[in-house]
Amino acid sequence: MKNFKVLLLVALITAALLLASCAAPTPEVIEVIVTQEVEKEVIVTQEVEVEKEVVVTQEVEVEKEVVVEVQGAIPYPEGVPMVGGELPKTFPLDEMIVYKALDSYSQPEWMDAMVASGQLPPVEERLPDEPQVFLASGMSTGLGEYGGVWRDFSACPTEGWNLGAGQTQGWFGINIIYQEALVKTGPIWMRSDNVEPFPNLAKSWEWSDDGMELTMHLIEGAKWSDGEPFTADDVMFTWEYEILDPKDKHNTSRTTWKDNGEDVNLEKV
Repeated sequence: MKNFKVLLLVALITAALLLASCAAPTPEVIEVIVTQEVEKEVIVTQEVEVEKEVVVTQEVEVEKEVVVEVQGAIPYPEGVPMVGGELPKTFPLDEMIVYKALDSYSQPEWMDAMVASGQLPPVEERLPDEPQVFLASGMSTGLGEYGGVWRDFSACPTEGWNLGAGQTQGWFGINIIYQEALVKTGPIWMRSDNVEPFPNLAKSWEWSDDGMELTMHLIEGAKWSDGEPFTADDVMFTWEYEILDPKDKHNTSRTTWKDNGEDVNLEKV
């Protein structure tokens, strides 16, 4: 039985071999690598510096000479006075005031009494050598009647009477009652000959040819209320110790006395 099994195993192996030899042959797989050259298009980018011409347009301000024809005086119609009023009259300066000594002077009776008691010197000694005289020819309604009472008012409170300390007495005519300036600008409208201030403590003046220097001639013999003489030294005192002194509280200062940014200077001659 055992031998039979061996023979059977041998027979099976032989049959398998025969079948294997008779089967179709197994194809051989061959790997083929094909190399092919392919033409490629390559784009090369290169930065090239190119010179550029730049045109700059700039606005330049050019001074142009402009000829302007100056128009003459504009004629104004005649004014019409208000009810109860009249048209103002103007005069040349030499018909309104003059500087000269008179043969005699007068004053109120109460001042005559002060002279008699020795409280005041005579009127001739109190006046300048050539006082300012108002002429009747420059008075639109003629000479007024001597005497009467002059009443005035001010809407501004009076701080004091020291102008050098910057105190104000208000305006509306109060200041003009007690103070005297070298010239007066208020009556300019009354002049028919020229648009210039009225002389006062400065009786005359003249300008240099270039218009940069003004020489003023002061009245001679004028006196302060205490009898002391008024001279050019008083003007220089005001200039140096009130106008130019930065610590002073005067109503004017160095900044007021400038011309095109240049300081105006004052000297006694």
